[in-house]
Amino acid sequence: MLEMDEPETRYFGFHSACSAYRDIEEAANVYLNLDSVKEALHVGMDASWVQCPGYSDWTVGANDSSEDMVDEVSQLLSAGIRVLIYNGELDLQVPTHTNEWFVKSLGYPLTEDSLPWFRPDKQMGGMTKSYGAQLQYASVRNAGHMVPTDNPMAAYVLWEAFLNNDYASIRGEEKNPWDY
Repeated sequence: MLEMDEPETRYFGFHSACSAYRDIEEAANVYLNLDSVKEALHVGMDASWVQCPGYSDWTVGANDSSEDMVDEVSQLLSAGIRVLIYNGELDLQVPTHTNEWFVKSLGYPLTEDSLPWFRPDKQMGGMTKSYGAQLQYASVRNAGHMVPTDNPMAAYVLWEAFLNNDYASIRGEEKNPWDY
């Protein structure tokens, strides 16, 4: 169960099968523990981020520990905290349909269905779905499991829209989603 007022260890993970990710793991550990990053993420200065134990063997499916996450995300939403759930459309570890299934399982009504969003270079960034003002789902084109690594511009634009609570700014005018 998520304890909102207590310091906690926060976990992140990168697939470690490739040695190139070891440097990314260390950089992410340093970065996520910066005070400015903790402040921006609203996690509290006493929180610490560490690499997930055994992450390289971690897999997720529609039946894997999703009930725990439903409870945690529901608690966040009940506390008035906005939530963005996203993944790369090329993610083979956590496929798009798995995240869509998870978001649907939260039980919030769909208020905006499958709207395209765009990067500043006019390329389509992906699709968004809204479940009220607090819950957003987004897919990111041309990205796998590591969205910020695979498509940094799209990740930045999506996070900026989330932090500013302004998805209209990335939706732009109606465009053909296949023009990219």
